[in-house]
Parts: sequence; C-alpha cells; structure tokens
Amino acid sequence: MTRKALAVMVLSLACSWSMAAERMALGLIVKMKNGATPTSVVRLQAAAMPREQPQRVRLRLANAARQAGISYVVERPTAFAANVIHNGRPIRLREAEAQAARLRQNPDVEWVVVNELAQRHAVVSPIPPNDPGYAQQGWLAAGTTGGLPDVPTAWDFLGGKTLEPIVVAVLDTGVLRHPDLSSRVLYQDGYDFVSEVDYANDGNGMDDDATDPGDYLTSGQISQNPSLYTDCDGAHDSSWHGTEVAGILGAETNNNAGISGILASLPGSPVLPVRVGGQCGAAVIDIIEGMLWAAGINYNGRPKVNAHPARVINLSFGGDGGCTCDRSRPMDGACLYTDAIATLRQKGAILVASAGNASQSNLSGGLETSRPASCPGALAVTALNVNGQKARYANFVPATGIATLGGDPTPAVNAADNSIYTTTNAGPTGPSMVGGVPTDDYRSIPGTSFSAPIVAGTVALMWAVNPGLSVDALLAGLRNHGVRPHVIVGNAAACSAVLPVNSGSCTCTTATCGAGVLDTNAAVRWAEGQPWTPYLSPATSASFFNAAAIRGGSTNSQNNGGGSGGGGGGALSLVDVLAGLLLGGCLGIGRWRRRAH
Repeated sequence: MTRKALAVMVLSLACSWSMAAERMALGLIVKMKNGATPTSVVRLQAAAMPREQPQRVRLRLANAARQAGISYVVERPTAFAANVIHNGRPIRLREAEAQAARLRQNPDVEWVVVNELAQRHAVVSPIPPNDPGYAQQGWLAAGTTGGLPDVPTAWDFLGGKTLEPIVVAVLDTGVLRHPDLSSRVLYQDGYDFVSEVDYANDGNGMDDDATDPGDYLTSGQISQNPSLYTDCDGAHDSSWHGTEVAGILGAETNNNAGISGILASLPGSPVLPVRVGGQCGAAVIDIIEGMLWAAGINYNGRPKVNAHPARVINLSFGGDGGCTCDRSRPMDGACLYTDAIATLRQKGAILVASAGNASQSNLSGGLETSRPASCPGALAVTALNVNGQKARYANFVPATGIATLGGDPTPAVNAADNSIYTTTNAGPTGPSMVGGVPTDDYRSIPGTSFSAPIVAGTVALMWAVNPGLSVDALLAGLRNHGVRPHVIVGNAAACSAVLPVNSGSCTCTTATCGAGVLDTNAAVRWAEGQPWTPYLSPATSASFFNAAAIRGGSTNSQNNGGGSGGGGGGALSLVDVLAGLLLGGCLGIGRWRRRAH
C-alpha cells in the first residue's frame, strides 16, 4: 500500500469516528430570574420553588426564547425552579450552545444549561460467556493480587454481624425482572425519568415503572422518522445495561442458580431501579432529577415521594467534558451537576460514577474522566484488568478516584480475563420471555460501567456496618484504608497523560488511576473499626412545585403528584398551547450515542 493510500485510509477512519462521536443535546434547562428580585442567584437549592405563578414564568420564558430566535414544543418544570425546553429531538451540541448563548443575553434569564446527552460506559465484549455461575465471576475470587477487590473475605468478616439496610440506586436503562434478581430489587418502588416519549420505547414519558423496555433502535424506526434518529448512531439491539449493573450489585446468593451480587450480605432488597437512559442515551436533566429523587431529596417538580431513599447512587453513564464550575460565567452543566452532587452530600449520599470508555473499539483508553464522574464530590471509578493494569479502553481518574476490575478480554492483554459476568437478557429488542418472566440469561462484558457498581457495593457495605459515617469520613477512609497500592506488571510502561502519552493498557499511578486498587475487605474492616453512630437523615423541604397539578393533571396528595412526562401526560392549559404556538425550540443535552462506560 502506498503512503498516499494509507494516509487516505487513516483520514477516512478518523473522519468516520469523528462524525460518529459528535456530541448531541436535547434542549436547554432555563432558569428565569425571580420576578421580584432580578439579582442572579448562583447557589441552587434543589427544592426551590418559583416565587410567582407558573403561568407567568412560562410566558416570560416564551418571550425570552422568541427574542432569542429559539422555538420549542416541549416545556416542563424541573429541579432548581428551572424549566426544560426543546423541540422534540436532539440537535448538535454546538447548535444548542449557540442557542444558550443567545438566551443568556436576555436580562430576564438567570442561567441556561445545555441539556447534553450522556452515554453508557460498557464495551462490547468479543468473548461470549460459557456456563453461568459463581465460578464465572472472576472478580469475586478471594485474594489480594492484581485487581481483585477481595469481596469473599469481606463477606466472611460480615458473617453473623447485624447490618443496617442500605439502598443503592441504579441510574440506568431500567432493570428487568430477571429470575436471579427477583427478591433483591425494589421493582414496585422505582421510577422512570426518561421524559421524552419518542426515545423511551415504553409508549410514555416519566412514570412509576422503572422496568427496562429495551433501548433498541430499529432500521424501520429510523426510516419512518429519520430526522428524529439521524444522530443516534444507527440501528442497534437492546443493551440491557441496567440489568447488567444490577446483577453485579444484587444478584441473589445461595439460591442454587445464577450468580452472586456484592450486596449478598445486606438484608432485604438493596437495589432501587431508577430509569434515566432511553434509545439514544440519557439526558442531563433526567440524570439530575433521578439523582435527587433517588436520594429522597425534594425538588421543584418532583413526581412522588421515594419510599426507599438511597445512600449510594450508581451512575454508569457519562458525557464528554470536564466539570469546572465557574460561577462568574454563564451556568453550564458543570455547575448543575456540582450543585446536585453537593445536595446529595448534604443528605448523606454519595454519587459513584464510571470514568468512561474512550474507545468503543478498545484500541486505547482516554485521558479525561467523563462527566459527572469528573465533578467535585463524585467518586470516579476506572477499570483494571485482572493483573491490575488499567484496562486499555478505560479513562483516567484523578487521585480522588479509585480503580477496580472492569475486565479486558483482549488476548494481547490477558487471555484469562473473562471480564465481568452478570445478569442480562437475550432479547434483541424487547426482553426474551418464558412463561411471562424474562429469561435467565448471563454474559461476560467489560467496561467502567461494571467497575462502578463494585465500588458502589463496597461503599454500601461500609455504611451497613457503620451507618453514621459522614460522606467525607467514608470517602477518606476508603481512599486511605480501603485500597492497595497500584500494581507494577512486568515492564509495562506507566500510564501517562503527558508526552509520550500512554493511555491504553498501562501501569497505573495515583495520578491516572486514583488512590489505589479497591480492597473491599480492608474498606469494610476500617469502617467497622470506627466509632459507631446511627444515621440521622437530614430534614428536607416538603414544599415543592407540583408539575401535574400545574399542567392540569390530577394528584392524590401534595407529596404524591403524578409528574409531567415531558410532553406526555396531563392536559395542556391554554397558556401551554399559546406558548407552544409562539415558540417551538431545540435544546441540547449531550449526545444520544450508545457508547457506555
């Protein structure tokens, strides 16, 4: 092959990847200034309520959008006394950012955040699973070598102890009623925050059913509405990503079937399903609302009371970009995530987020931790192979992050690494069923998506033995006492973000793979050894904006409103209709790509 032909081929591949990876957004999140006090407020309160009639806020928003040349067909209230607007389909991120910049010029607008789309952090595995069972779960092997978290030794230590019930929320694509999860998931108490009907695959928007209908996208759907799906990376089968994450956490143990979950020692049903991801990804605002609701935090537009508040929020989705919030500049997603995570901390809850997979083709890892794992207060998790090297697809995390097994099945790295074996489903679109129940399926799959729940489970076990540990104390204990030093494997070069860059399979350092290699047993023992105190849930505001009532829907009580479905749901008022006719606009939230962590 000539140099010219090679150059053309490389350029073509580079362009193809660039086009496929373009970031997308689904509208804008807009906060109007207080009608009585037009001074900008940069510290957000999740339970904030508008101080004027909602109809008046809507009209002011419509007027501001019209002046900025922005049309929209969907508008709904959300957290922080803000509103989400968009025109019903994702647009390019740069277009949404341009719209946001124009809208920020209006003196009646306090802040605008682009509603970017986050992506799943799984990697397609080339190795199919063999027989199901505990023996397949290499990450659950006992020992302190390589990247092993030594979970069985922690289980032995916890045996016979009285443990506090701790709930871990899985913010993902939803969770199927898999036979190996039946008694361990709070199916009746979860919630679906996928607000846009067109991408939900369940025929409606937000509702109280967090079951995963499948995030598939068919060629027929694309051909029927190409403008809606042009930027969703083409037709694809369902990932069952949320069910896979839930299996790592909550699979039933000692039931003579399937696999074991890291939360095997916890009583009751420790997994709360919170659906935030649909066909083309997860919108920022759906993630934000899911985080707040899962932790039991009241906010503007909250759909209902969460009967089982979670102390640990697991998020295996993310988007590009750092998380530096500069409050002297216009609000962006970094500030919104930062304030939401700070609210979780005030409640005594932790966001555990996957670092992301820079390359879907597994050719090399990435330098930048994805957002919101990169945000202050989040616990970022990256992936290792069984030897303890950074998995070659995994993004870096700073010294405040942590690393554990995520799998790397490529023979060139480690032929014995079968990735993370977990619950799934074989259905290419909707779930495969037998007798009205999803089939008992399993598979091995790598990704930082599946490292995060191992760490989230460890955090839950630490609180189970000592629930009164503060967020700061627990995180400090985990980073200082719940890890082992990073592993030096042969002559493998150290991971590096400076020239010469080395971001594939490499030897970890604290600067690139976090505080160390997770040691679940050491973490749990440290927590149990601290002075025991009970957990007292901080009081939260009971006053919040009832979205359903404002939109003409009905509610049973103040604390159990039937929230809006982002265009589906309650009847529209005359103000809604007029606003829709006047406006109609594209708002952005990230990219509706299928790349998972």
